[in-house]
Amino acid sequence: MEKYRTIGRRFLALIIDILVMIPFVLIEHILTSENSPPIISVVGLLVSVFCYHFYSIYLHARFGQTLGKMAMKIIVLDSEERLIGFHQSFLRELPLVLLTISMLVIEIRHVSLYGINEDFRQTIADNVILLLVTVWLISDTIVTLVNQRHRALHDFIAGTVVVRFPTIR
Repeated sequence: MEKYRTIGRRFLALIIDILVMIPFVLIEHILTSENSPPIISVVGLLVSVFCYHFYSIYLHARFGQTLGKMAMKIIVLDSEERLIGFHQSFLRELPLVLLTISMLVIEIRHVSLYGINEDFRQTIADNVILLLVTVWLISDTIVTLVNQRHRALHDFIAGTVVVRFPTIR
């Protein structure tokens, strides 16, 4: 069905959402310089890491859309095509939140032991987490391409579907 053909729009929405996050990435970059005290670096990591998840969870729960999805005229609904709430919004983001927390624990440990140095984000554990994120994103995309309603893995976890806007009951 046409209303479920959202893959291209979802990709463009993600690009827009990434652009929205650039100021937070810049803040992290400033706070995690080699000259920053470890506590400031940890604050920078926390701000950067959780801003996107908060942004995504809050906007999906409140409006069913992030700014990117609003621009692309798509919306996240429950499997019966009604607006979602916080619980489903959180479940959609949960796999990436868990991977992010894992990465954050590794980075905070590194910063507290060694500060920000040339080895920051270059550990085997960092690379394993990045590999897991990559595997998750590829799997998520493949699942989206092979089912009738173009639901991603995170949509199955949360019981949601992305449709062209407006299609709210």
